[in-house]
Amino acid sequence: MLSLKECRELLGETGKKWTNEKIEQVRNYLMQIARINVEIIKNVKRKRDEASSNNV
Repeated sequence: MLSLKECRELLGETGKKWTNEKIEQVRNYLMQIARINVEIIKNVKRKRDEASSNNV
């Protein structure tokens, strides 16, 4: 996970204006989206693998 300092640097000028709490909220939100995406990718891969093994 990125530190607040790293997040602030990535945000550039916006990072200078936002509070630590706001940056943490955005970071946590993006982490949730990333976790959901990983689960979706895993499920798609699992279904693709199951489909290909049924075709053999």
